[in-house]
Amino acid sequence: MERRQSTTARRIIVAALTWLVALLIVEAGVRAIHPEAGRPIYPGYPAGLVVPDATLGHAFAPNFAGSFPAANLRDIPITTNALGYRDVEWAAPDPARPRVMVLGDSVAFGSAVRREDRFSERAADVLGHQLRPAEFCNCGVNDYNIEQYATVLRQRGPALQPRVVLVALVLNDAESMDPDDARYIALARAGRGGGAARLRWWAYEYRFDAGQSYLFNFARRAIKTRLWQSTNYGARLTRRYNDETWANLARLYADGRGLARLRENLTAMNTFARDQLRARLAVVVFAYHRQLTANDPALSRKIDALLQVLNIPTVDLFDVFLSKGPAADLYVPGDDVHPNIAGHQLAGEAVAELITPLLQ
Repeated sequence: MERRQSTTARRIIVAALTWLVALLIVEAGVRAIHPEAGRPIYPGYPAGLVVPDATLGHAFAPNFAGSFPAANLRDIPITTNALGYRDVEWAAPDPARPRVMVLGDSVAFGSAVRREDRFSERAADVLGHQLRPAEFCNCGVNDYNIEQYATVLRQRGPALQPRVVLVALVLNDAESMDPDDARYIALARAGRGGGAARLRWWAYEYRFDAGQSYLFNFARRAIKTRLWQSTNYGARLTRRYNDETWANLARLYADGRGLARLRENLTAMNTFARDQLRARLAVVVFAYHRQLTANDPALSRKIDALLQVLNIPTVDLFDVFLSKGPAADLYVPGDDVHPNIAGHQLAGEAVAELITPLLQ
């Protein structure tokens, strides 16, 4: 009896060790073949576009060329300039064409639309037709918040020398920085001090982070991408994501955290633009689709009131979009926040009107 139990125990141990060794081999293979599996997941964006950044958490790869992975968007190209922004190369500033530096997230980036169809390009066209030429430098990067906008302004503003700094503000910009970004920035900052912190930074930078399984991340990335791109599950996941986002935003603005974060960073950006760049700060507030269908501008109005107190010129697109009717086709299908071509056109016209007096 004891011999049988001992044999069974040995078999279990051998089987467990075999599975463990097999998993370790597969883990090593994933790290060698798919090192990006250790990076955050950005569904809907092509592999290689988003890269780690020690100051911002993440950024776009310079001189990238690709397209959206979704089947219905693969004909929309995504290219970045030498600085890693979805825009043309920026030459030296031309006094005859005052610059507008655009800060924002995926809305400014122009998710699901071509670069030339974004509100920044539409606004430039409107101003050009009015014989008021202006150059828009679009620095939009997906998943940035208001703190990262402020960092980009400090980094890029002095070289760009804008006449106007335009913040494309979305309600979720008031959320705290993405945990993956905050962790990477903290690792990079600590890694400069040497010792064990530098070792952790080196491990993460060279895809040998022992604190996570690349095999698990790779499988999660593949499954999540398939689900988001599928017709049925993708629509359900999108609805759930939109509902959860809206509930989080309601809490964020109800307890004052969101407005406090906006106030702090917009005040700093306004001061930097005025004192360091001799530029004006302006804000365009983008509305969520459900705000229009429910005729509920309450959260946007809180931002409007803050901007009025800070004396920052602004236009609220809730009013602009609602003027076309709550059922107007102004958003990407199934998307609660990203405008389609028609939405970007309206936003561009409103932005041109907003900044015209600021360009004088």
